[in-house]
Amino acid sequence: MDGVREVVVAGPPRRLPGRRAASVAGLVMVRGDVVVAIDAAHRLGLPLADPAERLLMVDVDGSPRGLLVEATEHILMLEADAIDPPPAGADTDVVSGIGTTPDGLVVLLDLERMCRL
Repeated sequence: MDGVREVVVAGPPRRLPGRRAASVAGLVMVRGDVVVAIDAAHRLGLPLADPAERLLMVDVDGSPRGLLVEATEHILMLEADAIDPPPAGADTDVVSGIGTTPDGLVVLLDLERMCRL
């Protein structure tokens, strides 16, 4: 879980004027810090069902970023031997691996790539 700090509830992001990456939802204030909020659903090519105000706070190159997510379920710890590289031919822009659990497969996301501006 390198880079993940916490999950917080923040207000809606303040949109930025001008040109910006489509996945940048705007800016939010978290404990007195102004943080770039990235729309995780948009970054993954998924529709966002409801306006997300839950942020998965991560550190990217020493800078805090917030990934807007609809929900967080649980933390899953995987042993290294339970993680495989993405299959050949899969779109792996933000996928770092595939985890195997007793409940099935888990897609592992590369947080640094998810937070790329």
